[in-house]
Amino acid sequence: MSVQRADARDLPFPGAQFDLVMALYALHHVGGYSRALAEIARVTRPGGLFVFIEILRPAWWPKFHGGHAPEGLLSRKEFVGLLEGAGFEVERRRGSLRVAGVARQVAGLVE
Repeated sequence: MSVQRADARDLPFPGAQFDLVMALYALHHVGGYSRALAEIARVTRPGGLFVFIEILRPAWWPKFHGGHAPEGLLSRKEFVGLLEGAGFEVERRRGSLRVAGVARQVAGLVE
C-alpha cells in the first residue's frame, strides 16, 4: 500500500483504478463536494467500494460557510444525492450527523 497526496477534485490516477477508495472525515474540508465525488467515482472500478465517514448537519440546521467546511456541512439528503449523482449506490450507512457508510460504484463513470 502507498499513500499519495493529491487534490480530491483532480486525482492523478487513471479511471477505474481502485477496488476500494476511502475518505474518512475528509470531504467536508474540500471546496467542491460534487467534483471530488465525481473524481472518486472515476477512479473507482465498477463494482468497487467507496468507504466514507463524514460529518453532516441536521436538515433543520442552517448551512454555515467557511471555517473547516468551505461549502458548509451537507445534510444527509444532500450528501446521499451527491453520491448518487456521482454514480454510487449507498449500500450501508450508520449515524445521522457523523455518518459512516459504504457506497458501490454502479454507473461505471469512466472518462
